[in-house]
Amino acid sequence: MGWLEMRKARKELEKMGLDKTYLKNIGKELRQGEKGLRSQRDEMRKLESPTYRKLIIEINKIIDNNDTVSKKKWDSKKIVMVANLSDYERDDLYQQIERIYG
Repeated sequence: MGWLEMRKARKELEKMGLDKTYLKNIGKELRQGEKGLRSQRDEMRKLESPTYRKLIIEINKIIDNNDTVSKKKWDSKKIVMVANLSDYERDDLYQQIERIYG
């Protein structure tokens, strides 16, 4: 798009009452929405991951054991350490373990 077309487009937007600040704000909102969509996509990928699901099952088995809380927590973290996960998935599981055991 050449400068003349850009100028015409800007004039049309100004006639509609839209100024540069408004357009910048819309751009910011769109970028924020894109970040939200990315995080949703990452959540979906994580939940579709068979490794992730298997680990959740293993951690639930450990929770049901009669061991001490510290042993359960260590065993849960040990499973996550050796698993083939992305950093995002690994961090998420560590956070879940912390929430479970306090």
